Amino acid sequence: MSKSRHNGVDPVELAARFGVDALRLCVLFKAPPDYPLYWDDRDLIGQHRWLNRLLALYHESTGKETAMQTVDTEVLK
Repeated sequence: MSKSRHNGVDPVELAARFGVDALRLCVLFKAPPDYPLYWDDRDLIGQHRWLNRLLALYHESTGKETAMQTVDTEVLK
């Protein structure tokens, strides 16, 4: 994710597609801050699915409904 290595990604576009929380999780869990980060959009799909499972568990346990953002996985293939 660096301009000098010509592998930059637009975080605004990724946040719009997957949500800010999934983007944050992916960056935090992908690599420690002092190691290089090799970016792959497929990791965001996994983080987004995990967040949706947590939200589904919340819905089951409380009976409350909140909006879930959906991801079109066909775009990434």
